[in-house]
Amino acid sequence: MSEIPEQEAPPEVGFLLRRGSIYTVASVIQLSAFVLVLPAITRILPASDFGEMTAALVVVQILAYVASLGLPYAITLEFFVPDRGHRDARALVLISTAFAVVIAAVLDVTGDRWVGLLFDQISYSTAIRCAVWATVPFAAVLAGQSLLRSADQAARFVAVAMVATLGAQGAGLLAAVLGDRTAGSFMVGYLAVLSVAGVLAIVLPGIDSSHVRDLPLLRRALHLGLPTVPHALAMYLLVAGDRIIIEHRLGSVEVARYQVAYLVGALGITLAGSVNNAWSPVVYGAVDERRWMVLAHTEAALTRLAGFVAAGLSVAAPFLLALLAPASYDRADLVPVVAVVALTVLPYVDYLAHGHVIFFERRAWLFALITPAVAGLNLVLNILLVDRFELIGSATATLVSYLALAAGTLVARHRMIGADRSWGTLGMGWSIGIAGALAGTLMPVSATGLAVRGGLLVVLVAGGLYVLRDILGGRWMSA
Repeated sequence: MSEIPEQEAPPEVGFLLRRGSIYTVASVIQLSAFVLVLPAITRILPASDFGEMTAALVVVQILAYVASLGLPYAITLEFFVPDRGHRDARALVLISTAFAVVIAAVLDVTGDRWVGLLFDQISYSTAIRCAVWATVPFAAVLAGQSLLRSADQAARFVAVAMVATLGAQGAGLLAAVLGDRTAGSFMVGYLAVLSVAGVLAIVLPGIDSSHVRDLPLLRRALHLGLPTVPHALAMYLLVAGDRIIIEHRLGSVEVARYQVAYLVGALGITLAGSVNNAWSPVVYGAVDERRWMVLAHTEAALTRLAGFVAAGLSVAAPFLLALLAPASYDRADLVPVVAVVALTVLPYVDYLAHGHVIFFERRAWLFALITPAVAGLNLVLNILLVDRFELIGSATATLVSYLALAAGTLVARHRMIGADRSWGTLGMGWSIGIAGALAGTLMPVSATGLAVRGGLLVVLVAGGLYVLRDILGGRWMSA
């Protein structure tokens, strides 16, 4: 493995961050609004209902990827096929949604059987039933956004995302306030507006039903997409499976506490995922002889920024927790949980970079091997650590699992194209992130400690903005 030579960053690096900033700003707006929504939810719903609502949203996220049979992943690559790509991608949006309708119907009929396997204290209630049917519009959103992202229609992508997240959460909150203040009433409002987002995701890219019966297209898409189903399921088990273990071992109240801490710590992953909406078209659309050089430079830039994000979230944890949850959540004990989860953005960016290689080389079956193994590791670590270390044990299991995911996909990347990377810049990003997480964990939350945290946070924000300016100016590789 060798070091990428020091040189001026290619133009794709600046383009990625400028285009990615559109998606990121949208995510920031959504998160800022959620900062207002979440405190209201935690105060309106009893902790047990908030835990049930959290479980229902986990069901939506997991089942939507399964119900769409991985076709949103296939849409991304099919779009770039010359001549027929645009037509086939539009047809796949409709096909993906149709599959989701059939699977949701089966899951609804069998709900009383499978829900008991997942949850100990939650039945097949109104909240879970709404979650099952929410997989249909969610699957449509995933498919439509894959097409909009590939077509570089960022504004329409953002519009769908805003309705599907901020709009649906706001509707859920309103339904809970006007209704009986239960998880079921929240999910009814959530499903109603998510359905609107699903319709928009189908209509905005343009409907083309002329090739929905194209069997060669379906076979080709399923060949690429089906291996990503266990990958997608495993990814969401990795993201949310710890809530299931916590609910079994510690109860719904601890699920609620962990959910708040995880939301704060995982803000970095959310932002990295937003930028990734622009990353894959930049890599896939590059000419062959430059594609992997572009990937290496963009990966280094994002890792350096991710280090500042991880450090900033760790240091700012007490302030963010105070915004999101009442004092009854014992916020001080959640600060180390936030710091550990915040570090996961670094291996997550690694995984995204390696995943672009795997997917472009059409080796999606590797995801079906690596990601489920990592998700299984995460569940085992949670079982082993939660009883002894409670929520910090679950956070640690998450970090270790993301590190394993990055390592496994790096091996695959290296075997395909080698692993020429900007090791110096990557190491700098990791060093900043780790140092910030340690500081965020060890600094007290007393008045003096909070003052120190505030000063350090100003330094980190200034440093991150300085790095961002250099990246956009193409000077970061020689800095």
